[in-house]
Amino acid sequence: MNSSDLPIFQARWRDLKALRAHESICFNQDDAWPLIELFGVLIQPKIVRLKIEVDSQIVGFFAGLPLRNSEYGTVLTISVLPGWQGQGLGKRLLATGETALDRPIIELTTRRSNAAAINLYKGAGYVQTGVREGYYFGEDGLIFEKHIR
Repeated sequence: MNSSDLPIFQARWRDLKALRAHESICFNQDDAWPLIELFGVLIQPKIVRLKIEVDSQIVGFFAGLPLRNSEYGTVLTISVLPGWQGQGLGKRLLATGETALDRPIIELTTRRSNAAAINLYKGAGYVQTGVREGYYFGEDGLIFEKHIR
């Protein structure tokens, strides 16, 4: 199956074990979410959570939150397993997540050193609007926004 044919599904609490394994591969120990936060993102009703799976392994994940009484939605996390990167999965997850968030402005933060993510966001129409100094254990976080409509 071509990676562009892989369906995107809603992630659920039953995905906790697979999501934890996914996080441990995609992120270093400092950036991976603790178990309680992973569980929370999978059960909180307002959070948009999407996954792409292959053979019961999560190869891509997106979580976002439409902010209450606001024009903003925020991308909480987006990740694709290293062996699956560069095949458009991140782009598809981001676009699907933006639609599901249903907000005119989407915001996200990424590490200054994460060139692949920055390229993904810029390619999807995001513009850097600020810096969160020391946001990632001493490394700056770059704030990006996209105006959807």
